[in-house]
Amino acid sequence: MVFLFYKISWLDLPLYWDEAWSYGSAIFAFHKEGIWFLPGNADPGLTRGHPLLFYQLAVLWIHLAGTSLISVHLFALLLSCLLIAALYSMCSDLFDQTTARTVSLLLLLQPLFLAQSTLLLPEVLLALLTLMTVHSYFKKRWKRYILSASLLVLTKESGMVAVAALIVDKLIFAGHRLSRLREKEARQGNDKFLPRDQKDRSLILTETLELLMIFIPVFVFISFLAIQKIRYGWFLYPEHTRMITAEGKALVAGLKQVFSRLFLQTGRNVFLLLFMPCLAYYFFFLKPDEKHKHFIRFSFIFILMYGVFSAFNFFTVRYILSPLPFYLITGLLVLQASMEKRKVLRGTILFLLVAVFLYNGFAAPPNESDASRGFRNTILVQREAVRYAVTMQWNDKLIYTTFLMQYYLSDPNLGYIDDASQRFTRVSNKNDLSYDLYLFCSNENDPLYRKICCNADYQLIRRFELKGSWVEYYRPAQKN
Repeated sequence: MVFLFYKISWLDLPLYWDEAWSYGSAIFAFHKEGIWFLPGNADPGLTRGHPLLFYQLAVLWIHLAGTSLISVHLFALLLSCLLIAALYSMCSDLFDQTTARTVSLLLLLQPLFLAQSTLLLPEVLLALLTLMTVHSYFKKRWKRYILSASLLVLTKESGMVAVAALIVDKLIFAGHRLSRLREKEARQGNDKFLPRDQKDRSLILTETLELLMIFIPVFVFISFLAIQKIRYGWFLYPEHTRMITAEGKALVAGLKQVFSRLFLQTGRNVFLLLFMPCLAYYFFFLKPDEKHKHFIRFSFIFILMYGVFSAFNFFTVRYILSPLPFYLITGLLVLQASMEKRKVLRGTILFLLVAVFLYNGFAAPPNESDASRGFRNTILVQREAVRYAVTMQWNDKLIYTTFLMQYYLSDPNLGYIDDASQRFTRVSNKNDLSYDLYLFCSNENDPLYRKICCNADYQLIRRFELKGSWVEYYRPAQKN
């Protein structure tokens, strides 16, 4: 309830960064066109070739609840609440109430989650379906697994990483059990592949069927790719595939970036510092619970595979929202098991972790990324700057501005202008023209800004600033 109360004032904020373009722009366009679409019907310039489940759900929501800013952000907030509920449900079902409560609280306090929880972006849905898929796998609820995993891979391409990690985990688990069966049969003098015992034969059949069910979402994803290939001539969006790198130095740098963001930022460095020695103690001096050991093993597989996948591709911080809960769960399981007989020490450390995460969630200096609560300041100052331009009646001026600001000035659905009558129709970011006005923002690094801000041929008209976020208007001096 405290979290929901805190987020109320965020619901009417204009759309920001990727939320505005491309996700928000695509969703509002699909709503306007009334498209209920398969991949072959969606404009890849808007969807960037991504699977379409998130777009479909958002379009359905605004069909029912309206296109207001409060409406679309309520949709995102609902998904965020479901994510916390799914995390709590999985941990209480697989482990215990203490783990469930603590890990849910720790995730709630993460700046990444606090920022993403009201943004119209697919990462929260991706994390939600990842938790549901893994929960179903560990409980062997195969119908629910097939449903949640299929929805997962139809949300975003990176959803395949969780499915691939489950396949690897299953192969390791099944291979271990099969090797034990072969050893058993060898001791009994049976050199044939199939065991004599009917129970053992049934076990092999069960493992094989379970592996086949785990693979079903792979075929769902392949079907999606096949439709794209038939319709557009490519499996994955070409602009994205050009970002894939296989160079050794680039991959190492990518891995460092991913793991640095996951393990070392916003208080998670303290978590890692406590986790690592406890992990060594846990495996070398304790007898781990098999269920806990299995989950920890899967978490390592998933996090490693996710890091490698992200290193090959374009990466931004919000992408770690899917592996982050598994890092937190694994750490808590190890910490609690290592201090099972030291309740005072365990309680002190858990209190320390909550305090560190609370500080980083609300007191630490924010930034302007969509993984930090500081983007709120950027939105507020940019909205104020756009409204100033409307008041000054600059709608017909030729304006140079940054990439995202072009959309803010021209699309009323994004929340910076009230309606189509306030649209700025002559905005561009081509620097080979002579403009009436130049508009720069702190969150978009534009090389032209350095040439204009210190140039006597241009005059600063107005600067808007809020807690480090700023917007500046310039005009040529001769037009003064």
